[in-house]
Amino acid sequence: MLIKYRRAIIIYLFLYLICSYAWLYFWSNGYQMQAYGIGALSILTSLISLFCLASIYSRSEGKGKYFWLMLFYGNLSYLAALIVLNYSQSFSFIDCQFPNIVNAFILLQYFFYFAALIKKMHEIKATYQTIRYLFDILIVITVVCSISWEFLIKPLFSYSDICTFQTSTLVGYIIGGFGLVFGTASLFLTEKNILPAKTLFLLCTSVGLEIAADSLFALSIINDLYHLGNLAAPLWSLVLLLIGLAGLYYDPHFDKNNNHKPNGPDFAALSLPRLVLPYMSVVILFSIMILQFGKNGFNSLVAGSALAILLIIVRQVFTLLENQSLLKQLYFLNEEQEKKVTQRTRELAEKNKELIKAHQLKDSFIAAMGHELRTPIHSIMSYIQLIEDEEDGPVSDQLKADLEIVNRSAHRLLRLIEDLLNFSKIESGHEEIILEEVDIEKLIYQIREELLYLAVEKGLKFNIIIQNNLGKVVIDRIKVEQILINLVANAIKFTEKGYVTVVACKSHNDMLEISVEDTGIGIPEKYHEHIFECFTQLDGGLKRKYGGTGLGLAIVKKFVEFLEGEISIKSWPGIGSQFTVKLHLR
Repeated sequence: MLIKYRRAIIIYLFLYLICSYAWLYFWSNGYQMQAYGIGALSILTSLISLFCLASIYSRSEGKGKYFWLMLFYGNLSYLAALIVLNYSQSFSFIDCQFPNIVNAFILLQYFFYFAALIKKMHEIKATYQTIRYLFDILIVITVVCSISWEFLIKPLFSYSDICTFQTSTLVGYIIGGFGLVFGTASLFLTEKNILPAKTLFLLCTSVGLEIAADSLFALSIINDLYHLGNLAAPLWSLVLLLIGLAGLYYDPHFDKNNNHKPNGPDFAALSLPRLVLPYMSVVILFSIMILQFGKNGFNSLVAGSALAILLIIVRQVFTLLENQSLLKQLYFLNEEQEKKVTQRTRELAEKNKELIKAHQLKDSFIAAMGHELRTPIHSIMSYIQLIEDEEDGPVSDQLKADLEIVNRSAHRLLRLIEDLLNFSKIESGHEEIILEEVDIEKLIYQIREELLYLAVEKGLKFNIIIQNNLGKVVIDRIKVEQILINLVANAIKFTEKGYVTVVACKSHNDMLEISVEDTGIGIPEKYHEHIFECFTQLDGGLKRKYGGTGLGLAIVKKFVEFLEGEISIKSWPGIGSQFTVKLHLR
């Protein structure tokens, strides 16, 4: 429905302009007919604008509706002025000499427009910045008016019969127009967050036309050419129509969906002109005043300079007040933030204590459960060994095969428990380095014998390659053994066919280098950084297929780092992987 209204108003706008100026052209020699035609069109246009504003007011909610109410009253005041003016000119019952009651309604229109802008600017919460910006405009206007008065307006008035009161009214219109420019510009500089962009554009356009119409009006009054059918008359009604159209482009839910930013207008965007232009204009005024020293226009220029200086002083006072207000806000914000930081620090410290306590309880639980589980497993494995040794009588081959399966499962469960206990020790910081002399070649073959059954079950070749004569080295036997067991078990787990090979040698820089190679599924490069994390496999599918706790490689990396060594990986998906561990020999 609104789209139809907008299109209809836009079409009417163009028709109004065409008909108005065509009527003025057609009746160029008949002022009375011009007045009748333009008056009727202006009243119709004003009524349409009131309909638009009443429509948006009825659909608006909250405090935002008062902005449109003030604009409605402003347009209504202009309609009252039109009616009085047309009635007086048609029946000559009311004196139409400028200024009169019509101009009172026009000033009331300006009053309501200013009230609407002030109400809307109040919503952007930027009082001091707005005031400073206002004084910047007033300073420039003062300088322009002082110079214009001396070199333009005063010479024109010298050829006219306009009195001082009429002059003040005309100048008041112009100053009011600049004030409206300031208000709409302030709204437009709020990053288009206080009103929709099209609404602001139409409001700014209407204010620009208002100044143009007032300028034409002032010129016609000075030259004693004003009548209702002059060129300025259609523009005033066009201003009202654009304001009504702006209301149709306003979304009543805009205020709810857009939070007004507290920093107000983006004055930083105009920081250079705003700082330079007012002071530069005052410098220009002083320069002209010095050049006019001793001449007739000196007094008016002095008055303008004095007013400009007064405005600058008042502006600086507001700047100091703003700085004081900002300092207070900064102080309170800092104080509030310090309280929040202190509170959060206290809460974090309490949570940290709880986490440490929970971590300690977890470590104690894992350690206790590990020991409790390891004891019966060792008992099971001992009794299996007794039965296999036929201590209690002969054992059939089938029973020996079954016992072998039970024994392997017990070993697998024991390794899982050892992983949990090792991980718990590492996390709690209770792990220590225990150095001893170890025959590394013998240790590797012992691990092969222990894990060979896993490779045989899957039909894999388990190769050992010893380069050089390693002999005996001083290392932490328990940790190196656990590193090799985890790497070999991991390689067998993820290899379906092919081989697993352990290669050991001494490098040239006196380091023990052990590589575990396989022809398994391989690991994509993007996962290389993550496979050493706790409880991690490539994905959930692999975890369900291959099982395991996901701690094997995490423990390997922790032990290697604990021994101040290095671990690296080379892997190719579908081809295999190679894990290389380098350890310093003591």
